[in-house]
Amino acid sequence: MDALQETPRSPQEQPLVHTDEESATETTQMDVQTWSPQGSSEEVDNVSAGERHDGAAWTEDGWHTVLTRRQKKNQKKNQKNASEAVECNASSSSPPKQGSQVKRRRRTSSRRPLPPLPKDDIKIILRPHKGLAVKDILGYELSTAVIDACHRHFDGGSFMLRVHPGSNIIIVSTPHEHVAKELREITHLNIRGRVHSFNSYVADPEDVLRGIVHGIPSGTSQAELMANLRVRTQGVKIERARMLGSTKTAIITFTGSTLPRCVYFMGAEAICYPHKPTRQACKPANTVSWTRIVSPSAPLTENPEYQKMVAENKQLALENEKLRCQIKEERREFHKIISSLETKLEARLNALEANNNATHAISRATVAHSLEGGTAKVDIPQRFSEEAHVSQLQMGEQLQSLRNLMRELQSQQQRAASELREQMMQQMHQMFSEYRKEFAAETEQQRRYVNDSVVGIQRAINKRVSVTSASSPLPKDRRITEKADTPQ
Repeated sequence: MDALQETPRSPQEQPLVHTDEESATETTQMDVQTWSPQGSSEEVDNVSAGERHDGAAWTEDGWHTVLTRRQKKNQKKNQKNASEAVECNASSSSPPKQGSQVKRRRRTSSRRPLPPLPKDDIKIILRPHKGLAVKDILGYELSTAVIDACHRHFDGGSFMLRVHPGSNIIIVSTPHEHVAKELREITHLNIRGRVHSFNSYVADPEDVLRGIVHGIPSGTSQAELMANLRVRTQGVKIERARMLGSTKTAIITFTGSTLPRCVYFMGAEAICYPHKPTRQACKPANTVSWTRIVSPSAPLTENPEYQKMVAENKQLALENEKLRCQIKEERREFHKIISSLETKLEARLNALEANNNATHAISRATVAHSLEGGTAKVDIPQRFSEEAHVSQLQMGEQLQSLRNLMRELQSQQQRAASELREQMMQQMHQMFSEYRKEFAAETEQQRRYVNDSVVGIQRAINKRVSVTSASSPLPKDRRITEKADTPQ
């Protein structure tokens, strides 16, 4: 009894924070529960049954400290792992997996990079014009089109073809110079029965540097750039230069170890910035699907006037396409007529030259015969020489008239081409102005529709929010009514 009476303080009397005098640190009391033998026998029996179920033992003094929540969680986890290990050993002889090894991690499948192309080969870049995605075409179709474009002077064993989908280009690597020369001259490829235009150029080697220079007049040719560009940095040479589209920026390729800080174009100093190649913004793997963006003017698609305007725009586009096809056909017919006239004139000139040569030969033979004939040498050569001279003058006049006719035809061709060009430009300007007017009217209609919709929604919201003065429990200065919302 004396031992039972000397019990420690209850948990309510113990402090929540215990101070450690040696380390001068405070440890917060965890979720710990203590049980005393002074309690009822039922509580002691229940606790003892629970602790025996957990596998723990009582102390000599009859005290037992219940585990914290984290310790209980870890203990249950260990028991679960032990039971799984027993089941695994019973089913197979493989060692048990613990902790995170039980969970199977999903391995991300990464595509292996392609091997590099031969370093010493010549790389030719084939860049298609707009409207063709090379990633949608099979590789053997592209290689077959390349071989056909080079008139089958070589086979597939002379080059290696690789598609770069990010830049939409075709890289052709070859160790042979004659193959690279023919690949460099490719301008069109016949792919799946359609002819596509390409730009082909030789890729720069790996040890070159590229710079960007601004302020160059747009439309400057490559020859003018190479003739008027110079650099003062030692050990650096300008390999090639070209304009970037229709901009006022030129890209310059240097050979050397350092990029020059400035270059000189026609004597004027221009700062040279390092060229940063474009990178693909979205990778094909691990991409997130794009969400559909709903336009605030989506109800306009159901408007009959809007649908009518869309139909009219489509009709105008079809008429524009028909006019373009008609102009192309007329131009082809005109070129055919010009080519036929040129062939006829060339044939006529060749016939006249042949007659002239035959006349000269006959005159020479007649003169030689007259020298051998004695007395007859005076009449025949003189008469024949006069006729030959007259015929020669006539042929000269005919040649001059034919040349004048050729010049007139060329001038007519140039005038017709300029007239067609002016006519096409006028039609395009007229159609563009009409389209701009229609687009402005359509935009104004959409803006009005959106504004009316917003005003209607705002009125509906104000009507729903408004409260009558009789049923409002708020004071008068805080009531919301329609009169307060309407502009005065």
